[in-house]
Amino acid sequence: MEAALRVLGNPHHRFPTIHIAGTNGKGSTAAITAEILKKSGFKTGFTLSPHLEDFRERIQVNRNWISQDAVVSLYEKMKKVLGHLPLTYFEWTILMAFLHFASSRVDIAVVETGMGGRWDATNVVNPIATAITNISLEHENYLGSRLEEILTEKMQIFKKEIPAWTGLTQTPLWNLLQSHCRENQIPLYRLDDYYRENPDGSFSIFNYRLRCGLKGAHQNRNAALAVALCSSLMERGYGILPGAVEAGVEEVYWPGRLEAVSQKPLILLDGAHNRGGIEALTAYLQSAGRKYHLVFGTLTDRPFSEMLIPLMPYVHDVTLVQFDGGERSFTEQQLQELTAKLPVEVVSKIKNGTMNLTPDTWRNYLASLSPQEGILVTGSLYLVSQVRALIKGMC
Repeated sequence: MEAALRVLGNPHHRFPTIHIAGTNGKGSTAAITAEILKKSGFKTGFTLSPHLEDFRERIQVNRNWISQDAVVSLYEKMKKVLGHLPLTYFEWTILMAFLHFASSRVDIAVVETGMGGRWDATNVVNPIATAITNISLEHENYLGSRLEEILTEKMQIFKKEIPAWTGLTQTPLWNLLQSHCRENQIPLYRLDDYYRENPDGSFSIFNYRLRCGLKGAHQNRNAALAVALCSSLMERGYGILPGAVEAGVEEVYWPGRLEAVSQKPLILLDGAHNRGGIEALTAYLQSAGRKYHLVFGTLTDRPFSEMLIPLMPYVHDVTLVQFDGGERSFTEQQLQELTAKLPVEVVSKIKNGTMNLTPDTWRNYLASLSPQEGILVTGSLYLVSQVRALIKGMC
């Protein structure tokens, strides 16, 4: 990655960066941070992954997608000089983002990591503020099977003398992170020392009392972390406007996360794709006080039963779905084998067979339910993306 950047003239050195890692919530935190900065008048670059509708979502300036022409132009330029390097898809994307931000002359960029931290393609930036949202089990084959191992990988985005924020709540992890930061002269701040939830669903941090525009109590924490990052920028002289903080938190748009894309029937899409994401989703479902018809699908490297079982109290029935997850897609036989291992009370809620997601099967599924019903689609951002596209195509 560093060799490729040198060939390209180190475009990432031409703008300051906020760098965000974590198991869940890093995308929401990054989106809210970018929204606050944009509303404060800063030309703001923003990266996200994966995309839901179009590759161009991954590279944004002031929340506007990179143009198709710019993608083609940058790719052709990169291919000429980088074709000899063994770069991954994600590395190509981040390199393109850095080039686009530099040519767009952004004032600042908000960059979320991909999978980890230490070896992540984004861990080449020189940040002015950093954050780790939270840590739970994910990508154990790559990051480790213990929370401490996962944190050890992700905390490598923290840099000497650069303010570092975290939403960690587990005491052992906090102690590990605190020790690392102390040894490496990193100023560390814990969100819960400044954050408070209010009875009316709003939250308070510093002198702000705010209400997040995204559904779910977990989004309050993500929003608070975004505000905290912006407070560190204010200490460096950035003019973050109080009105921009309030508007950014309230008006942020972040699709595929507890997103209601239809009202009759109510169709709720949520990209929860690991244990921590399902935990946040079930907390919302408990507060919502209604049951849904569940459309559920995961990738093969996800804990299928550990994600499905906690949703059972909040659903009438379950439709298991096959969708395009590339090499990590389940076959129908694999889904049947996993189903056979589930508890009887879970199996009793699973409809016969699986849905192979196509326009026709989705249309038939909707036709089987009344407009007063509620549908929850979750388990994978790839699944959410494909259902979103089907719904959009029916409008």
